[in-house]
Amino acid sequence: MTSTTTIPFYPLKEYLERHRDWVEGAATSIIDSGYVIGGEAVEKFESDFAEFTQAKHAVGVANGLDAIRLALQALGVGPGDEVIVPAFTFIATWLAVTQVGATPIAVDVSTETAGMNIIDLPITKKTKAVIFVHLYGYPTDLTNLATDLKKLGVYLIEDCAQAQGARVGGKHVGTFGDAGCFSFYPTKNLGAIGDAGGVITNNTEICKSLKSLRSYGAGKSKYDHIDLGMNSRLDPIQATFLSARLGSLVEENKARLQIAEEVTRSLVSSKVLKPLARKTQGIDVFHLLVVICEGNRDQLQKNLLEVGVQTDVHYPKAIHQQACYSTSEYEYLKAKKYPSSEYLAQNVLSLPNFPWMNDERLTHLTEALASLDS
Repeated sequence: MTSTTTIPFYPLKEYLERHRDWVEGAATSIIDSGYVIGGEAVEKFESDFAEFTQAKHAVGVANGLDAIRLALQALGVGPGDEVIVPAFTFIATWLAVTQVGATPIAVDVSTETAGMNIIDLPITKKTKAVIFVHLYGYPTDLTNLATDLKKLGVYLIEDCAQAQGARVGGKHVGTFGDAGCFSFYPTKNLGAIGDAGGVITNNTEICKSLKSLRSYGAGKSKYDHIDLGMNSRLDPIQATFLSARLGSLVEENKARLQIAEEVTRSLVSSKVLKPLARKTQGIDVFHLLVVICEGNRDQLQKNLLEVGVQTDVHYPKAIHQQACYSTSEYEYLKAKKYPSSEYLAQNVLSLPNFPWMNDERLTHLTEALASLDS
């Protein structure tokens, strides 16, 4: 296969060049307003995002990790509490638990979907919360889980860092549980031009707590501090850019879906690549287009790169395999096995699926994938 076409994994510069007016407009509007911390721009995005997700409240914060950490704090999760998390996810899911002093309890995921197994969760008297991750932008209906956990007095937090716009059963992810946490990292479906994050909730008290905790535990006045909070405020330039980008999110997600469907069709007869199974009949937003490598992943990546296709791996290690969770403090993790998580870590491969991919690039991608079987 010979071609001059190249496909970067996610050429962010191309996107920013296409929407330079949004970038420049965001900066200019904040400079003109004089409000470089907080202000109407942040309030507008919070209102826009709450309306988009059909949540009662949205609270902007500095990044996705802080979104989960602050949600845990707002729910009173801390030392002595256990929080159930998937063994296969991005490390921020676990770090938030660790940072509030709680204990992460790992659960294996499905080999077919990469979603956390939610049947027979290891709930104990110490369990304070469950964090479910809508990994890769594939939504899962959590209606029954939310009902069951509520009866047990256990909180449900949704990690929606990769699932902006994903819906199932008519509901946006993040609205099934007590809080939905988002990252707006630049490469996300709804990405900022720097770090940014947010939390949605239908609980007014949780919203009030989040707004206090994100700003030094602020009370009713500037130097009144009622909680042990932190500095994690959404920057108004990021908020302005996010409000502008939010208007095109649905169309961009549709483009991602079309690319994923075209690639999936091209892999029907493949002996070396297998798409992950779709979880539900909801709206998948394909933040990442992930396949399972039946052959040698390193070699397959090399072969694709030789014909101009850049790929990535999300993620090469399950979290219990990370060095920071291999110390004696986390020795208890070795008492259980997580075979599906370890299998996925060894075999997943992420293909490019940025929404502005043109027909030439898409054709080249599908032909490059087909060539792997020859």
